[in-house]
This record gives sequence, C-alpha cells and structure tokens, in this order.
Amino acid sequence: MSELPPPTREVAHLVALIGPEATLALVERWGGTRLYLPKWSGPDSELWAVVGGDAARCLSERYGREQIEVPGARQWRILVYRGRGMSHAQIARATGCTERTVRRFLGRAAEVEQQLDFFQF
Repeated sequence: MSELPPPTREVAHLVALIGPEATLALVERWGGTRLYLPKWSGPDSELWAVVGGDAARCLSERYGREQIEVPGARQWRILVYRGRGMSHAQIARATGCTERTVRRFLGRAAEVEQQLDFFQF
C-alpha cells in the first residue's frame, strides 16, 4: 500500500502502537465506538481478522481486559482517502460527512501545508 499521511493527534498513539495500516482498519471498523479488547486475541477473532495478528496481539497486550474508545479519525481518514485518489463524493460516503465538509477540510489542510512550506528554509 501507499504511504499514509502523518497521523493526527487523535490517532497518533494507535499508529505508534500498531502502525498506520492497522490503525486505519481499526477506525474503519470500530471508529467512534467503545471496543472491548480481550487479554488474548487469536486467529479466529474478529479483531485478528480486521487488524492482523501482530496488531491484535499488541492491542491485547496493551489494553487487554479493557474497553478503549476507538477514535473516528475523520480528518485523518479524509487525508488518507484523498491520497489514495478517491473523489470528494467517495470520501464523504466513506467518512459519513458531506462533500462540502471534505472540500472545506482539504482546503484548510492545503493552506496549512503552504504556510509550513513558506517557513521552511
């Protein structure tokens, strides 16, 4: 897969723990909800199937027997999907927001990127 954009603050801790692709899979499946993580997750579990064995083990070791709030990560997902070439309409459907919201966010993100480029030497 292509390289994903840097994580937002909302998902940075998950990306650091299980990587960007597994984090994306986690938020696509359970984003915005609480998820109970067992102490051990095996190959027959839904968690293993969604995020993969290594990520499932890491999550269980870190958060086993706890519920975690899986972030919706809408802004990060918008950047990911745009980087993958999805249209504004496709992104809106995938993230559950309007095309206007997608356009507005991507416009702000481009402005910030331009400002950062301006201040780099």
